[in-house]
Amino acid sequence: MAQLRIFWLPAVLILGATPLAQSAAVNAPLGQTSQVPPAARVVDLKASDGTLLRASYFAAAKPGPGVLLLHQGNRTRHSWDDLAEQLAAAGINTLTLDMRGYGESGGKHQNWPRGDSPVKKIWADDIDAAWKYLTSQPGVNGDVIGLGTAQLADARHRDPKAQLFPEVVVTIMGYNHMAVRETKLGVEIMKLVVNAYPDSADAYGSLSDAYLADGDKDLARQTAEKALDLLDSHAAPASSWSDTEERRKLIRDGAQDNLKQLGMAVDH
Repeated sequence: MAQLRIFWLPAVLILGATPLAQSAAVNAPLGQTSQVPPAARVVDLKASDGTLLRASYFAAAKPGPGVLLLHQGNRTRHSWDDLAEQLAAAGINTLTLDMRGYGESGGKHQNWPRGDSPVKKIWADDIDAAWKYLTSQPGVNGDVIGLGTAQLADARHRDPKAQLFPEVVVTIMGYNHMAVRETKLGVEIMKLVVNAYPDSADAYGSLSDAYLADGDKDLARQTAEKALDLLDSHAAPASSWSDTEERRKLIRDGAQDNLKQLGMAVDH
């Protein structure tokens, strides 16, 4: 998911691939039985400048991890409703947000920021407000990700092919933390994804993004090169949820961009 590095907004990628994300969320094993969650709760959030932002909170039936879904520039939070309901049913508390000027949120409509600008700071602050709301909810368990590695190792001991979570969903969580400048936690989450999906070029590309955001240039280089090596080998799908030529190109472009930022020659 390297193209998210532009602004670290999961929706830049995921809304362009919503059916794939839905398939991953519904079909991948989560290590628990799905339950019917309560109906979505509409909430009003206040941005740092006082702007009111409208969001929907899809609570899981019991405590679990949380994920924030952001829409593309030509949509609203309601484009996520079906996926959010499925994630909540799978035990993942989900918050969808209308960005300022979109849908039911206040503020001026502005295009997605692509570089450093005042707009980028405003949107980052808005995302931070949404993330703080999500993580403040009593059903959101921030410890779940930290326990993931031990849980996965235990499951793999019983079944070498076991998976506890969909690759795409936990990757979104990693980018969510990166979006609010929690880069070290973002690195740990992306490492968990790589541990669970070691043949995924997408997972290594996302981990490279996280290392680059956290300032670890050497590991950012190594993981970007690993992503390219996996793509070149054609030994496995580009990710567990998509192996289209378009997806492979996005992963390749992102890894190559990381290497170029690091001043490395690109020979893939």
